[in-house]
Amino acid sequence: MGYIELTEFENKSYLKIDAEIKNTANKTVFSAKISGDISGIDFPEISRFTKRKNELWTIGCFEIFVNKKNNSYTEYNLGFDQNFEIFNFSDYRSNQSLSEIGAPPKIICETKNDSFAQFVEFPENIISENLFSITAVIKLSDGNFLYFANKHCGQEADFHLKNARILKL
Repeated sequence: MGYIELTEFENKSYLKIDAEIKNTANKTVFSAKISGDISGIDFPEISRFTKRKNELWTIGCFEIFVNKKNNSYTEYNLGFDQNFEIFNFSDYRSNQSLSEIGAPPKIICETKNDSFAQFVEFPENIISENLFSITAVIKLSDGNFLYFANKHCGQEADFHLKNARILKL
């Protein structure tokens, strides 16, 4: 799969986000880049060690939503601070639980001039043949948020909507 340009909900900013995801040798590799004038983004301090951390959407993260059986799905949060969290849901925002994992993903975040890049390697294939979506939550220095996704489906930025999961490897 080639690069996917994420679109902003309500088009308030000047930012561009490109993402790519692929499966190789029983692992999934994700990369994304925010480009443009990133000076207004409130990037968190990079963690020294990657660990599980809740509420990454409050500091900025990329997210991958993957369909599972019936209406269940998994949400992968990939923080701009190099931390992560993985949630399972049985249905739309229902019965949220932490996902069991073997090894954590490897996450590297880099800021250079007018861009921020994130590279993630999952130690397993997280997508398979399932439909999925890619999103981003960006916290600005003024406390406001920007929301990007491969597809917006609701009156508000709601990344949990199943009809946004239209990507397939």
